[in-house]
Amino acid sequence: MITGILVALLFLFLEQIVTKNSGKLFCPTPFDKPVIALLFLCACSLIQSRSFPDSLEALSLLITYILFFYLSVNLLRTRKDQREFVYIVIGISFFIALIAYFKAGGLQLAVLWMYPELSGSNVFLSGPFGNHNHLAGYLEMTIPVLISLFLTRTRHGSIRIILFTVLLILLVCHILALSRGGWFAFGVSMLFMVSVLFSRRQFKRKKLLLGIFIASVVVILFVLSGSSLFQRALSLTDKETILGLNGRVMVWKGTWMLIEENPFLGIGPGTFSTVFPHYQLPGFAARFYQAHNDYLQFIAELGVFFIPWFFWALYTVFKTSFKKMRSQSRQKWGFTLGATTGVVAILIHSTVDFNLHIPANGLYFSLLLAMIAGEPESKKPQ
Repeated sequence: MITGILVALLFLFLEQIVTKNSGKLFCPTPFDKPVIALLFLCACSLIQSRSFPDSLEALSLLITYILFFYLSVNLLRTRKDQREFVYIVIGISFFIALIAYFKAGGLQLAVLWMYPELSGSNVFLSGPFGNHNHLAGYLEMTIPVLISLFLTRTRHGSIRIILFTVLLILLVCHILALSRGGWFAFGVSMLFMVSVLFSRRQFKRKKLLLGIFIASVVVILFVLSGSSLFQRALSLTDKETILGLNGRVMVWKGTWMLIEENPFLGIGPGTFSTVFPHYQLPGFAARFYQAHNDYLQFIAELGVFFIPWFFWALYTVFKTSFKKMRSQSRQKWGFTLGATTGVVAILIHSTVDFNLHIPANGLYFSLLLAMIAGEPESKKPQ
């Protein structure tokens, strides 16, 4: 993780040298104060950390996210930069989906993406991730950004066909990942996106949008009606399934006990997997390394002061987002809506999983926040 921080810093300095951004290392953003407050909260929690090495590793990862956030804000300073970034993200997501399909078909592209020690990693569609829920988490952040390309400008010809094809591939991959939390989070996020579009007076294709939304719901329900997918949905309340709703509730109860004993400063960043075995309720042979609820885990590690910080940060993100979505620029409000929808999806999914504790998803989450926070101009600043 320290290497990641150094690499991020190196890129920041190189970027400043190339662009000569008025000698500023970081462009100011609306999220600066919440970022500083989060670092202060982590520093306070570090005082009584139950595992200092684990806390240092977690802090280094957080700092890496923050550096990449500011790096992205600095690099995405023009509309052209934003478009290129979106196409890169879509290309990476398409590659990840292909890995998932090939891996599910028995074609091993790289030994690094095989996880025999993780039960289910090669049963569900998981791609390069060790867990199918995390593949779903990544895709549910990416698909809205891809959809936003159709909002920024009219697409014609081969480009339109290619984008629709990629969108279909990503949607099917997300469904076949068999992540119940991912299905729900993605559905709610799409409802959010449709609601925002309907509220925009400048958006003229409301009937077409409503038709596409209804057709998509029908197609998704038809796909989910398959026996294996339907059984997967029903297994949510299966008491024999360790990671069903029953198993998660047991973990949440143990996490709450941990929070009650360490309410103010928590147990220290990144120490949940070390401390939780002492609070895990009996009844499961498996050991839980995560709380399967990012918010409970953050409260357990950082203390109850994380709660007001979270609502403050959430308010800042959505205030910034809706302010930008009032813009007359189709690209500005379109990309902001796509990024915000991705943020909504992962925040909902995080209530039943630990996507924000996965470096790939955490990093991409920080990049979505950079798209919301940044203010790109039409031309590169001189």
